[in-house]
Amino acid sequence: DDDDDENNLTEYALRKSYSAFTATAGKQSATNAIKNARRAANIAFIAAAVANLFDISNTKIGYRLAFGYVRQLALAVRSALADPQGNAASQILSWRFLHASRLWSAVATNAMTPLVFPLCQILFGALQLAGNQAKYAPYRLHCIKLLHALCARRELYVPTVKPLMTILEHFLTTKIVRKADPKSKKRKSTTSLEAAVILDRILSLSDEDLHNRIFQDEIIRETTNLLSDWLEICRYTIGLPELLVVPVIDFKRILKAQKSSSSSASKTAIACAKSSLAAFTSAAQHASNLRIKAFGNKSVADLLDLGFEPLKPPSLPSAADRLQRRRMERADRKAKLLDEESSLPLANSGGSSATTSVDHSKNSDSQKKKKLRAADFFRYHHDDEVLLGDAISPEDDNEEQNNSKDIITALNIDDF
Repeated sequence: DDDDDENNLTEYALRKSYSAFTATAGKQSATNAIKNARRAANIAFIAAAVANLFDISNTKIGYRLAFGYVRQLALAVRSALADPQGNAASQILSWRFLHASRLWSAVATNAMTPLVFPLCQILFGALQLAGNQAKYAPYRLHCIKLLHALCARRELYVPTVKPLMTILEHFLTTKIVRKADPKSKKRKSTTSLEAAVILDRILSLSDEDLHNRIFQDEIIRETTNLLSDWLEICRYTIGLPELLVVPVIDFKRILKAQKSSSSSASKTAIACAKSSLAAFTSAAQHASNLRIKAFGNKSVADLLDLGFEPLKPPSLPSAADRLQRRRMERADRKAKLLDEESSLPLANSGGSSATTSVDHSKNSDSQKKKKLRAADFFRYHHDDEVLLGDAISPEDDNEEQNNSKDIITALNIDDF
């Protein structure tokens, strides 16, 4: 009887915790990066707590509940694919779905490995639902980051090159045509660094951002970064030379099409694509040489039972550690650049003291927001890892308290 009561209490706590998590995760906007940045800390904290609860819970109870919730995601994706224009599709192309997938990916890679394959299928279904619509490029990049995390942690091959090549081809070969709207207000220009931070916080591009070359270039850069991540994960696999044949051909085809088209991509973005092509070609040759040196002329079929990274030197870290290091380096570099940008000295253009005082106040407020954005991005820069900051900004303190009250209300232990 005591065991039954304990199991009932465990199941109740897990169900209520996940309900509180989904309620909080659904409050983010698809296009409002500032609003999403303010909620990132709360969602990361709740996700870490829920994942830990499932890790330490009774295996049978935790797995049964996790399987049920993952099955709900799968059914939702199937319904959305059957009716891409309906309400079910909007539920999949949302932060709630993405955060739920991220949570179950963390749980699956820690203690419930049988859930890895269905989660991969769910994420590929979400990619199919987003299709080739350019405005959903940030959403597709988020899904591919999750697939890379699953691939690296469980040492499995996940074919993410094709969807990445689709994104790269669209933004490298498409010419931006700005639509003149006399009613729209003139918007402050966005720097490439700001666009990079915004892309991490949104799921879809607005019409204005979609026709902005800065965002186009940043999507190309982020896509090439993810291609490099995939290459790093699979660098020491037996079949890498064969796996790179099609991507190298696609790279050359896309770059050739870019030359003949009137694309709006900048020289920097094109250079990123050419650099990725060079990296893929070099990696194929290097992997081929390693394989011949280690195993001679044996066929790939005879070497498939040797594991995920049989060519990796013993002194090198695992694929998951290498992927995490790459992501941390990129995120820290962005945070450092943001911090440097926000600490630039204020320009004094002369004029009356009153005007200078007003301009100084505006610039100070702008720099304060930039510093806050840099600190927030630095503390929560992982998509699949939870890094908790040591402080909460004053303007977010009230929101943090309100969300905490919502969580306590949702748990409602007294009702048990």
